[in-house]
Amino acid sequence: MLTPGNYFVGGKFKGLAGAGSFVRVKFWSMADCSGTTISDATLDLNNITADWKQYWQGFSAPTGTVSATVGVYGIQLSIDQMSLGTAAEF
Repeated sequence: MLTPGNYFVGGKFKGLAGAGSFVRVKFWSMADCSGTTISDATLDLNNITADWKQYWQGFSAPTGTVSATVGVYGIQLSIDQMSLGTAAEF
């Protein structure tokens, strides 16, 4: 369950720069991540490097949010310690 408010998504990533990698959080109107998609937020990883680095993106879950899904999309992307929470920390 995710209530409306301010959050961060991020973690440690490494990969191929310019590959179009990103993390997307979608906000849903029902508790089982169904119903209507209210909106989404994206952490762009297009400037990623071959070395482990932390990347964070702040966003606001809009009014009506009850749940959220997190999708990671990338080519040659490695992830460590990914987090979704109210602070940019693991």
